[in-house]
Amino acid sequence: MSGGLADYTLALHGVDWQAAFAPWAEILPERTDLMLVSRFGDAFLIAPDAAILMLDVNFGRVLRLAEDREHFADLIDAHGVDWLMIPLVDECLAAGRRLLPGQCYAFTRPPLFGGAYRAENVHVAEIGAQLAFLGDLFAQTQARAAADRPARRLFIDEEQGER
Repeated sequence: MSGGLADYTLALHGVDWQAAFAPWAEILPERTDLMLVSRFGDAFLIAPDAAILMLDVNFGRVLRLAEDREHFADLIDAHGVDWLMIPLVDECLAAGRRLLPGQCYAFTRPPLFGGAYRAENVHVAEIGAQLAFLGDLFAQTQARAAADRPARRLFIDEEQGER
């Protein structure tokens, strides 16, 4: 990692994280502790079993990164470049995009829809609004995917039952 962890994460004070991540409650474990938030709003969480999880808000998924904090500490130097999008944060900073408290970086065209991981596709947003937007986008894509799934067909053989 080129800088310290604090150079690529958001300060945890001053934001109502419970409210900010509320749109994601459906896919998060019921009880987690917030460990870090990347400058793009991805949450690094401590699960009840001590595992470290990452809520990837741009793709609407929860990834298990490490078995515990110690394992995470061993992995962060090798994987932090990707997990924290370090080259893109550096690119944004070089382009003059600085964050104020309560702000994060946001993709103008989300990667889920083919948006590029380039500073030209990044703007500064209020963290709560951005997480609400991405949570709503995730819910809409999930609803659309469910609507697009073919209906399950049942074949009943009176002698053998449902198949």
